Amino acid sequence: MVPRALQRMALPACLSLALAACATTPRAPVIPVAPTAPNVRVEIPERPLTCVPYARAHSSVELRGDAWTWWRGAEGRYARRHWPSLGAVIVFSRDGGPAGGHVAVVRAVTSAREIRVDHANWLGHGRIYLGDPVRDVSADNDWSLVNVWDSETGQWGVHDFAISGFVGPGPAEVESSRARDVRSPDGTPGGASQAGFSPPAAAGANVR
Repeated sequence: MVPRALQRMALPACLSLALAACATTPRAPVIPVAPTAPNVRVEIPERPLTCVPYARAHSSVELRGDAWTWWRGAEGRYARRHWPSLGAVIVFSRDGGPAGGHVAVVRAVTSAREIRVDHANWLGHGRIYLGDPVRDVSADNDWSLVNVWDSETGQWGVHDFAISGFVGPGPAEVESSRARDVRSPDGTPGGASQAGFSPPAAAGANVR
């Protein structure tokens, strides 16, 4: 048997070890909260619609041909930028994305790294998606790589897509680097206040 005196001495030591063990027990991993489902409106036209005629009809950019060619086709005709502006057409490259690329019209700039677009046929059903979220996931925050909300699964898409840039609104201007700004549809400053944030300082930058 252990003498009572030793038992009394051992008890605090055991309690100290137990508390130390609790203090060093690793916490359970934090699971990120899923993003709040945005208010995306889906319209079903009488006939399936592709992205090119939709973007042409709902923007000031009058270009034709496969969506991915709009970036090159806009040269000398429309403003080409590497940041979102209200009313601009975002041009998806065909590299690693849809065979014919994709185009969508910017309807709102909600933050320096997220916009809302209106576009057609994104998920291949010929439907129209209004207010669809698109976020910049590029390492340098230069809008060269984006992710699009999947309204069918209610979460961000599993693929990222390369972006050529933003076409319009307005006529051709001196080509700009991948600096960030927000402008209103007529090309004048002011879109930032409408979008609810101040743009950060300039940084080093199939027909569906």
